[in-house]
Amino acid sequence: MISYVDEKTIHDFKAMCTLSNVYCARIGCAFDSFGQGFCGNDFWIQLSDGLPVSLIMKCAGDATVLLTEKSDEDELAEFIRIIGCKTLSSSRPFSDEYIYNESVVMKLQKLKSIDCPFKITDCPELNSVYDLLCCCEVLAVPDREDFILDMSHKLRHGTAFIRAAEDDSGNLLSCAMTVGMNHSCAVIGAVAVRPDMRRQGLGSAAVISLAELLKEKDIYIIREKGKNSEFYKSLGFEDSGIFVSGHCRG
Repeated sequence: MISYVDEKTIHDFKAMCTLSNVYCARIGCAFDSFGQGFCGNDFWIQLSDGLPVSLIMKCAGDATVLLTEKSDEDELAEFIRIIGCKTLSSSRPFSDEYIYNESVVMKLQKLKSIDCPFKITDCPELNSVYDLLCCCEVLAVPDREDFILDMSHKLRHGTAFIRAAEDDSGNLLSCAMTVGMNHSCAVIGAVAVRPDMRRQGLGSAAVISLAELLKEKDIYIIREKGKNSEFYKSLGFEDSGIFVSGHCRG
């Protein structure tokens, strides 16, 4: 049975949101940041014999699903079809209405140290961060207004963090931020370096500075298959699973 999260199911929902994995980090972060029904964020819980087995989040047509060994995948597939999602993220495919790609989840095992000749700041100007992200062609960047509103809200509520390196004139050179976080873990993403400043350790410095801030949590990153493996391994990350993202065939 799938139920919209309310006062009857909120305890089980929040308990599952504290699990240490990238899906709980995303779902828990969105719920802590916005709550049920705010800014297009909706949350459901799947129960089996009265026990929670799955979590579902829909935000602006994009769904994230926490699967467990006891998840009813047929029920989930039908539910996702009914609520209508453009994209679907989970730990394994469960609906044939989506075309899937796999990325690699890496977990920080032992944080390395690095010297950075540039200043690391924890309060970069968000428009400058957005411009830096746009310089990296491989990153999928939302609309500027959506990014500014989302990040400023999360920063105010302590559900996201950013670290950036800047030069003496205050120009941003690199950045990294949390793209999901709960009480147990955090996912670092949106790692960007200004194109003319690459290969100087600036990306490493931003990631390490952010990881040091989050050192009481399990820390994950999600990378494309075949890309950036050695970079993240040099910082202390190791492969720990897969992240499945699907785009609706229709």
